[in-house]
Amino acid sequence: MAADLLISVVVPSTLRPSLGRTLQSVAAQDWSGRLEVILVIDLDAETHPVGVPNDFPFAMTILFTGGRRGGASARNMGVDAAEGDYIAFLDDDDLWEPNKLSSQMSLLRAELHEDRDRPVIVSSQIRHQRDDLLDDSVIPKRLIEPDERVEEYLFRGRTPSNRRQSLYTSTLLVSAELARSVRWDETLTRHQDWDWLISAQRLGGARIFQVREPLVRIVVGSTGSISGGSDWESSLAWLQRQREWSRQAQADFLAAQTLRYALQARSWPGVFSTIRALSMSKRLPSAGPALIALAGALPRHTLNKVLVRNRRATSVR
Repeated sequence: MAADLLISVVVPSTLRPSLGRTLQSVAAQDWSGRLEVILVIDLDAETHPVGVPNDFPFAMTILFTGGRRGGASARNMGVDAAEGDYIAFLDDDDLWEPNKLSSQMSLLRAELHEDRDRPVIVSSQIRHQRDDLLDDSVIPKRLIEPDERVEEYLFRGRTPSNRRQSLYTSTLLVSAELARSVRWDETLTRHQDWDWLISAQRLGGARIFQVREPLVRIVVGSTGSISGGSDWESSLAWLQRQREWSRQAQADFLAAQTLRYALQARSWPGVFSTIRALSMSKRLPSAGPALIALAGALPRHTLNKVLVRNRRATSVR
């Protein structure tokens, strides 16, 4: 029964101003079961003391990493402290719609009824929000198939559209057992979410589903976000650790991610390193990833103007 289930919400944070609004979106959930929040602050407790808000309707545990440990470490710490049957991840600048957890739990229980031998990850569609403006576009347009490999879904033939295939951390709801058995890689500075999903599918045997409804608002352009950075070296190093990808998925990732970052950074060593890696994949990138790569050559302020004028243009993640 729903009333007997406990969901633990793990929120890594550096105490950005958006945190209060994020926690309010948790407090507004219409989930009929129990909730707890594990707020993991990636700072030093002695210099950043924080107390539990008096009016927060659910149990809240506040932990400190000591500082500079990163989101993966904070999520692992939160998972270790969680007491729930299920764990939901939420970044400290994103927002949940009130029916986020209840809708996902309905889908999760239906899928478990069909096959209890394999764990389930439930995501959802999202909308982007910049400042207080909510984009009408529902993302992604195409949902992942239950047994489709994560890297094939995300990267192969990646479309140059703001509705392209995506799986955001703040949409994820998983069993506590899976969250404890598949750890977030604390050595990564980039692509931690993609890495965890690939590991959960490959090592944990998880099936991945998405609710066909925008249940999360992903806030873009937040202070402290690295999503718009141009660290091509980290992306290339991460790809080189992936041993089971198809050659086409490798080529398309190299174009849409690594080459785009290198062009954004105006790094010729990055461009040459990516082209060398592409030659080793023995595949040409698909048309969509190639267009995404070329977008990296545009000045960022020019690209942002294009995106504002045409929501179908290439978006930067």
